[in-house]
Amino acid sequence: MSDTARCTCTFIGSAAFCTRSLPRGGITAALLRTLASWQLCWGQAAAYVSLSQGWALGTAGFKAALVKDYGMAAEARAWESQGAREIREMRWAATLERCLRALGRTEKAAQTDRKGAPWKAAVALRMKEISQANNRWLSARLHLGRPEAVSVHVGRLRRGQPQKNPDYRKLITVV
Repeated sequence: MSDTARCTCTFIGSAAFCTRSLPRGGITAALLRTLASWQLCWGQAAAYVSLSQGWALGTAGFKAALVKDYGMAAEARAWESQGAREIREMRWAATLERCLRALGRTEKAAQTDRKGAPWKAAVALRMKEISQANNRWLSARLHLGRPEAVSVHVGRLRRGQPQKNPDYRKLITVV
């Protein structure tokens, strides 16, 4: 099918599906071709109005699959800041899930355990080392109190030789 040929597009709710599929190698040229094919089928208004509410339309799972399957970079300059933030936070959430799974913990346990629990400090330190998660996000997800408290807990663990913390040792071997 040529780039200028009409394609078959289907709209289901607020999601649009086109017969053209995106290749694994990259997103930019393929995405532009898909947008162009939407324009041919539905006109410019339909192609762009539906894309004006974020970097992708769909559920959180759909967006996470796009990030994973196509290696979408959160640093892409073409996206608005909200879309880039959303992608970064999805990556942080996946990393947090791996950390919690490695320790046999859940986010529910983070709600009920004390703010300065050693395992929370270990998770926050590991997250900062491998994901560049910010203090505001970590404090909200791990229930560490104010964002400044993340720096306090992480700094205390770093100064106290993190290798002696069994939770941190487990995290560096698994995550």
